[in-house]
Amino acid sequence: AVNDYCESINTSSNVKLKYAQLGITQPLEKSTEVILYRVILELTNNAIKYADAKNIIIQLSKNQNILHLIVEDDGIGFDKEILKTQKGSGLKNVESRIASLQGKTFIETEIGKGTTASIEIPY
Repeated sequence: AVNDYCESINTSSNVKLKYAQLGITQPLEKSTEVILYRVILELTNNAIKYADAKNIIIQLSKNQNILHLIVEDDGIGFDKEILKTQKGSGLKNVESRIASLQGKTFIETEIGKGTTASIEIPY
């Protein structure tokens, strides 16, 4: 589904999405797949809509007992201090969904330097 989503965006806009999956040899639980898909949609839509990103890289990998999801964009970034006082509902939804899987969400961003969302989920 993520590959189809990326192809759809790549053919219908000037934004380029790349997806890579590494180290995952078994299917994920259906509920985990759905949550990760929704998180990917939220993060990429934010990058397109608010960050004016032109390139977005999505990586899903497994290392030992941890699933890693990284969504990185080359958009305008933002002041990370804003996250301490306010978060849009989209980012709250991402954090809530990942927390439901006992995971952690990390956001790295800087004005003019894009944003990287790193997610770790026990698996």
